[in-house]
Amino acid sequence: FLTEGISATLSWEVIGVATVSIEPGIGEVENSGTHDISPTETTTYTLTAGNVEGSATRTVTIVVEPVKIIQPGPADGKDTWVDSSKKNKNYGSNEHLFIGRFHGDVERALLQFDVNDIPVNSVIVSADLQLYQYNTWGSLDSFSIGAHRITSSWQLDTVTWNTKTTFNSSPVNTIEVFPSAGTWLSWDIVNLLQKWVNKSVNNYGVLLKKTNEGSGGTDISCWTSRYTYNLDLRPKLEISYYVP
Repeated sequence: FLTEGISATLSWEVIGVATVSIEPGIGEVENSGTHDISPTETTTYTLTAGNVEGSATRTVTIVVEPVKIIQPGPADGKDTWVDSSKKNKNYGSNEHLFIGRFHGDVERALLQFDVNDIPVNSVIVSADLQLYQYNTWGSLDSFSIGAHRITSSWQLDTVTWNTKTTFNSSPVNTIEVFPSAGTWLSWDIVNLLQKWVNKSVNNYGVLLKKTNEGSGGTDISCWTSRYTYNLDLRPKLEISYYVP
């Protein structure tokens, strides 16, 4: 299996033949050698070796895993944040979100992506939830942020700290974030996405929270799907998968 955009190398060695060719797209070759390939779709390569007595063939199929990027805009995006100091305030229309702890206020982000067009029997090879960190605030300490599976439904225009969105206490992935600006953050949620696609758990999205919310004074700010200045900086889910 090969992820789209990645190259592979074909290698071969035949003896006692006059001609050797590989198709598609390579043509006549020496009796032994290598050749780099970068197919954009699943491709079967056929080696044909011949002499005066006839010819023989061998084939190899390179399965290319599609790379799918889900990066919604304002019409279909579902991402926001909640704030412990403003327990009843909804931020569903904001173009930014915050994660961390600042001046004693705890901030968490919620994101949900529609993955229904991925076939149910797909095998998920990789799945990275990505946010663009455009700034850091507070004491500028590094801290860790965990991605947690949300276990109850929530609405973008009504969710607040006090609506008590439930989530799994064990993160599916945790990363370290640093006091910087202009960088992409990425959480590996491959196992969670596989469960969403297989329908073994409901897809209510992911909650991002500081691992230790009881200490520290730093938070980060990221763009949401409502950011209009640079559409490429909106939250995205980058996936590679194949259908067996």
